[in-house]
Amino acid sequence: MSNENRDKLIRFLRKQHERESKPFLALRHGSSSGKGSPVATWGVVEWVDMSPEGCAARIEDTAQEDADGLQGGRQRYVLVSMEGERAVERCTFTILGDEDADNDASSITSDRADAGGFAAQAMKHNEVIMRIALSGFEATQRANLGTIHALARRNEQMEEKHIVLLQLTEDLLSQRAERELTQLALVNKERRMDATFDKFALLLPAVANKLIGKNMLPETTTPAEEQIVAFMESMTPQQFEAMTKVFRPEQQVAMMSMYETARARREAQATEKAEAQKKAGANLTSIAGGKP
Repeated sequence: MSNENRDKLIRFLRKQHERESKPFLALRHGSSSGKGSPVATWGVVEWVDMSPEGCAARIEDTAQEDADGLQGGRQRYVLVSMEGERAVERCTFTILGDEDADNDASSITSDRADAGGFAAQAMKHNEVIMRIALSGFEATQRANLGTIHALARRNEQMEEKHIVLLQLTEDLLSQRAERELTQLALVNKERRMDATFDKFALLLPAVANKLIGKNMLPETTTPAEEQIVAFMESMTPQQFEAMTKVFRPEQQVAMMSMYETARARREAQATEKAEAQKKAGANLTSIAGGKP
């Protein structure tokens, strides 16, 4: 600390000693108005019993330690005498920090009124701008990550719902196939029952007549038998001769047997029909002639 600053502090402290109402002292950094950053305070009891020279040396040591911790360079301090919250008087002085850091770019402070000081101010502004930009980028990134995580959770939920929907669709299709198979089985069963009933209806007269020994029930011919009779009757002698060459003997016997059976049944039906018509005509004649 220079002698000029020490003498200034001593004169300031002597003046404070002469006051009837002793104030307390506050050391601040970086503002001549006394509203800078607080560094240290001394109550009335702490400094009144000290000599102005001793008190000035203590303030000097405190300011020097603070300046050395501020990246070196020249620092401005103000010593304020306070009564309550009111500043009574101020004493401004400067302290030169650690000179070993003068050649280091990081030791350049804003207090230097030269190109280095302006460069330091620009670097500090750039640092603040970068911090603000980085903080904004981090906030945006956190928001984007939150959105991505929310969308990922939503996609997982949608995939789970889609899987459940596919399973439900598959179950419904399986149940539909089972219903269709059941319906088809019922239809086939009904068809088999109808076919069995038709065959039974065709065979019933023949079986009954066989059991009774008389033609009690008329035996109807089936469409297949009618077709066989029509087919056989439409054949020419040349076709019969060709058939004997194509069919085996047992096949020829079976074909002729079916033909004879179907023709005999049709002739019997024709005879029964003619007799029924004749009987009906005789009844009509009797009624017309007045006979009972």
